Amino acid sequence: MNSSRTFFVFLALAISMGLCVPSAALAKEEMSRHTREIHGPIPLNGATLQQARRAILLGMYYNKGLKLTYEGETANIVTARWDYRGDTVVLDVRYDDKQIQVLYRDASEAFECQKLDSGICHDGTGRYYNYMPNFTKSIRNQLARVVRTK
Repeated sequence: MNSSRTFFVFLALAISMGLCVPSAALAKEEMSRHTREIHGPIPLNGATLQQARRAILLGMYYNKGLKLTYEGETANIVTARWDYRGDTVVLDVRYDDKQIQVLYRDASEAFECQKLDSGICHDGTGRYYNYMPNFTKSIRNQLARVVRTK
């Protein structure tokens, strides 16, 4: 077998095994640290859907600083609004049997996202990255508390 043919055989094998194509599983790692703090998935670790929903609602109430306002919900999505000094951020918190994820829906100019991809804000303002991680942390804390008190 000549060298160019060998190279193409190895290249075809690598592509077929997925070594040369980016994996969807790397999506969390591809987020910046600030984006991951807000939009990174929160694993349920055995919690039920009812416990996940309860953790989200309690996380809204016990958020560090200002509480979030309940805007409504649909199947496995809770919509929350955060108001701060006349500015607003609207978030969709999605949950399923494996994880909870906070997703950006809309905001006033002070918190506007410049690069939005499937609800994940990759280029928000400094104020967005300063305040929104508190909400995700609050959900994590409440989920741990809810699961402990089964």
